[in-house]
Amino acid sequence: MGLWMFAKTVFNDQGWVEAYDEEPEESLVPKKDKKKWVPSSFDSLILAYARKYNITLSGPRKIDSLIEDCEQEIATEDVDLPVPESNNLPKSDPFSFASNLKKYKSDRSTRKIGGDKLDITTFKSAERRGAAFDGRDPLGRDEITSLKEGLVLMVG
Repeated sequence: MGLWMFAKTVFNDQGWVEAYDEEPEESLVPKKDKKKWVPSSFDSLILAYARKYNITLSGPRKIDSLIEDCEQEIATEDVDLPVPESNNLPKSDPFSFASNLKKYKSDRSTRKIGGDKLDITTFKSAERRGAAFDGRDPLGRDEITSLKEGLVLMVG
């Protein structure tokens, strides 16, 4: 967290932060809260979170001066932190993992995710030739012999 506070000073020196402060367009929290992301305030947010959750900031040598500068700009008590939705509710899914996984599975075939179905070292020679762009088996005799001996194929 301290490194991100330091990164802001680097971004300021390059003029990357202030250029985006005029019209904040990216929502900081769910749209119902109507808060916007203001890049120049992210060090204040970091410090406010650290204070709220009793996190000791460490990192660059000048972390103490970064904290002092941040405190001079705005009191951390005045920083309006977004309120996360409760993760304690039944069926709480703040990242929509369940619905995204369901969509991912529906977009793919009925086969399970993962496995050896795309591992060409487990294919028969005819299957490898059928899947190759040029119609030739991408594994030569030496590679097949090495695989049978239990060796590992490497690219390079």
